[in-house]
Amino acid sequence: MKLIHDSWANKVVGCPMFILQHKLKRLKIDLRDWNKNFFSNVHNVVLLKQGLLLGIEQTFKTVSLSDIDGLLCQENIAKEELDHALHCQYLFWKERAKMLWFKDGDRNTDFFHVVVKRRNNSSGIHRLQIYNEVIEDPKLIQDHILDFYKNLYAKSISNVQDTSNMEDFIGTYIPKMVSSEENMMLIKCPNFLEIKNVVFNLNGNSAPGPNGFGSVFYHSCWEIIGIDVCNVIQQIFKQNWVLPGMNSNVVSLIPKIHGHESIKAYRPIVVASFKFKIISKILAYRIAPVAARIISPNQYGFVKGRQVQDCIGIAFEAINMLSKKVIGGNVSYKVDIHKSFGTRSWKFLLLVLTRYGFHPLFVGWISTILRSAMVSIRINGNLVGFFTLSKGVKQSDPLSPLLFCLVDKVFSRGISKLVNDKKILHMASPQGYLTPSHILYVDDIFFFCRTDIKSLRNLSIFLKTYGDFSGQHVNNS
Repeated sequence: MKLIHDSWANKVVGCPMFILQHKLKRLKIDLRDWNKNFFSNVHNVVLLKQGLLLGIEQTFKTVSLSDIDGLLCQENIAKEELDHALHCQYLFWKERAKMLWFKDGDRNTDFFHVVVKRRNNSSGIHRLQIYNEVIEDPKLIQDHILDFYKNLYAKSISNVQDTSNMEDFIGTYIPKMVSSEENMMLIKCPNFLEIKNVVFNLNGNSAPGPNGFGSVFYHSCWEIIGIDVCNVIQQIFKQNWVLPGMNSNVVSLIPKIHGHESIKAYRPIVVASFKFKIISKILAYRIAPVAARIISPNQYGFVKGRQVQDCIGIAFEAINMLSKKVIGGNVSYKVDIHKSFGTRSWKFLLLVLTRYGFHPLFVGWISTILRSAMVSIRINGNLVGFFTLSKGVKQSDPLSPLLFCLVDKVFSRGISKLVNDKKILHMASPQGYLTPSHILYVDDIFFFCRTDIKSLRNLSIFLKTYGDFSGQHVNNS
């Protein structure tokens, strides 16, 4: 703490964002030197302390009784030093293992070591199928993955239609729903207490961002760094501007299907810098009560009080209706949206927020957060590429799920309007029982309707139109 305090006390001239960036960069160098001099290599220290203790124990065989007391004192000191070294090694492997469910218990470094080894083996990408060819060359694997995610995140959506048609489409389904009082709450500049509460509500064991400073650093050193952090957050809210490079992120690829060699079998999780998580979390806390009121009853993902088990129950009840005899029959089917977080059109998202009646300043903050983001891809421990984004929302960002649900409201209301206009016929069900036309859980959608050609054709046209405007296309595979 003294080293952090002394490093942080050295003045830096510039705007708050530049000051924080420069201080963190300088502190990182100081902490690396301190770690090297104070802890050294924890594994080597354990071996060294074990050797010292063994040497003292072997000395007992050769010394006289008069020297026993002195050796016993040395042995106790050596045992304490070895115990401290083993504890440091235990903490090292516990952090690397990222076992969030593990609290306290007997020291079990071997267990954590096995977990880390298994994680590294499962997350490493050593073989990849490109079309019909399987490659193992690390350079070709890196190039293919980088090209894939540049096309996913950085390539503009070419088939999105012009803004006027998009506004008309959104306006058909979304009325103004945000009140003036709610807007005043949303656009307040956060004070120091609000920022501090958000910082300490964030998970202390979450993975650190690209600069290596995780939430545990901000929690432990808040008395030293708190004022500078608050100045940065307030500057971003007041000026609606972000220093280039400050919103840097790392994309980690998590296998969805083990043993699958296609790049599409990996889920991209964005690891953001902690200081930007603070901004997202502040906005998420503010927008949550507004979103909960706006979001459709058919949407179940990321909404407090709703869960996936509700979807399962409704789906089972609806499927029971399939056996009801009716002319033409009933049908239920599930579709999945292709790369739903990575393909969301920013233009569509911002127009939806504007149509809801969100204040232009709040919409501007969302736009600034989206457009300032830059990402690198982590492949087998190496960072590859560094590019800006042109679409999509970050999958692990606190604000993204709420934005996701607000935009999906357009989809949900669109289906409901087709049903109300009799363009899609309700699934036939017993008298007094009305089956929902659809349920949504994030990017999974379950439809229930009659099997007449008119209903299916209208639904197909709507899916195509919505996909062209929003970038959210059905995953045909």
